[in-house]
Amino acid sequence: MPEQVLSVGEVLRRLQAAGRLDEAGVERITQHLAVTSAAAETPWYIKLLMAVGAWVAAICFLVFMGMAELISSKPGPLLAWGFAFIALAVILYRRTQHVFVAQLALAMSVAGHSMILFGAYEQIERFGAVPLVAAILCAVLYALYEDSVHRFLSCLAVTFTATAWLLTADLHHGLHALILLETIGLGCLFTDRWLSSALRPMAYALAVSIPLTLYLAVASYLEIHTRWWPSKIVMAAGLIWLYQWAAGGKESLRREPIIWAVVVTVMLGLVSTPGILAAIGLAVLGYARRDAVVLSLGLIFMPAFIVAYYYDLNVDLATKSWIMAGSGVVLLAARWYLSRRPWASEEVS
Repeated sequence: MPEQVLSVGEVLRRLQAAGRLDEAGVERITQHLAVTSAAAETPWYIKLLMAVGAWVAAICFLVFMGMAELISSKPGPLLAWGFAFIALAVILYRRTQHVFVAQLALAMSVAGHSMILFGAYEQIERFGAVPLVAAILCAVLYALYEDSVHRFLSCLAVTFTATAWLLTADLHHGLHALILLETIGLGCLFTDRWLSSALRPMAYALAVSIPLTLYLAVASYLEIHTRWWPSKIVMAAGLIWLYQWAAGGKESLRREPIIWAVVVTVMLGLVSTPGILAAIGLAVLGYARRDAVVLSLGLIFMPAFIVAYYYDLNVDLATKSWIMAGSGVVLLAARWYLSRRPWASEEVS
């Protein structure tokens, strides 16, 4: 007798008929499967290549038009060409979904964004207006231009220009407020179990923005005139909140593994940089959400921030070597001790 292959819909109907699943549960599962299947249509690394290709194509557009003297550095023509490029990109995108046309529209939109942002800076002669213009463009085009790469880039442009403005305008204390807003936004989006496909690009943009903001501030050639303890508090508090969310609620804070995690987080907040805490937070969030992109971001930025931390230590090379060796010994000892705790052998449900 051949085996009967059941569809997902049939399985859900049988579970509902048996009383093991209610109508609301069926609807949530259906929505989750729809979001997952939609996200799996184009792998994230293909979308990343598409985004890089759009930037390269946009640069080629600008170079060609500049060499042909079709545009100038005056703000008026730049703004006009920028709005024209974006309008044409929206029309092309909404008329057809052909791969070539979609990539052409994405490149034209990126070029238009570049022209408008540069033109706004030249017109107003204040860098602070650039993040505001980028935010307006993002809000307007988020609904009109539904491409996920475009939404990701437009959201990332807002946080990137805001970071650049705070760094160049010597408003370094404002970096802590920006990091707080990015952290709150990331937490609200990614801790929602049923994150919609429409908001997913914004969530990924915030996941990139937090470590990028911190890394630009650390690696900037400008001298940062601020202390990092406010950002450390934000990152440590966010990480502790993430522990209890991933573990199932506030009651989990009484469990020994979570207590250890909180203690280590507080110690890292005292002796390390907020970037290391941000990288750990992304890794924890990615693992809890089973999201390979967020998990990879945390694993990539972790060594980058560790290298930056040890490089900025104001001690001689011999002392740095002892610090690195001592850190390794402490981590190995902690792993040995924690692996022998009763809860270390429990199976993860």
